[in-house]
Amino acid sequence: MLAPDEDVRGGGLLSRVKLDQITLHNGRVAVHDGAQQFQGGLTEVEATLSADRIEGPWRLRGTGAYGDTGVDLSLSSSTYEADKPFRFGVRMTPQD
Repeated sequence: MLAPDEDVRGGGLLSRVKLDQITLHNGRVAVHDGAQQFQGGLTEVEATLSADRIEGPWRLRGTGAYGDTGVDLSLSSSTYEADKPFRFGVRMTPQD
């Protein structure tokens, strides 16, 4: 895990970093959910990620494949705050 120097964290430098149109190309996502006894994944992920600040909230939009099915993807997150749950939502829908 990254641990930025205290001067960087304390000075607010990271809160001024904006992520604008970060491109994911030919990515893979592995999902392991022990509570639901599910393992699966996405391949061929093509997506764009953006955030007003590096701490979030983050937004991702793109496409991928679940087995032989093409899917549209979206992800939205909360803002990261130390010692608080990191909340996020994922939506995956089959392509027409």
